[in-house]
Amino acid sequence: TGLADFSGRSGIYVASAEMFVTAVAGLFDTATGKLQFCNAGHDAPLLRVRDGTVRTLESQGGPPLCAWDDFIYSAEEVQFDPGDFLVLFTDGVTEAQGPDKVQFSNARIVAYLQECDMHADMETITKGLHGAVQDFMGGADRFDDIAIIALRYQGPANQM
Repeated sequence: TGLADFSGRSGIYVASAEMFVTAVAGLFDTATGKLQFCNAGHDAPLLRVRDGTVRTLESQGGPPLCAWDDFIYSAEEVQFDPGDFLVLFTDGVTEAQGPDKVQFSNARIVAYLQECDMHADMETITKGLHGAVQDFMGGADRFDDIAIIALRYQGPANQM
């Protein structure tokens, strides 16, 4: 599949630097709302559905890219309903530490997503989560990147 091709080609560039990288790669069909994705050692994405439930998109996944030669990543599928939104984030979000060295954690991300306005735009959601992380850190030094991406499925486009 396209996802297998992506993970195989990505590894070539990372391996040449004798490093590894985590990643989530996906193909989203906007006509059907179906997401096909694979996870290479990255924090699992979170899906907020219309009833307010937050689901972790677990997958068999695999190790970070280039951790094992010729690893074949399996693809998972998830069906979105109109209004559902997906949030992806780096480990710099979950591992952000407050002055007491306690980490922000996945549980705090889930709690934020459960409490946020389901109808807010994605910029508001991502900026709000970023702000919650910054508030939690309370001025403590940041040791990793903090990146947050969100997308909402609006439903299939009107066919003409």
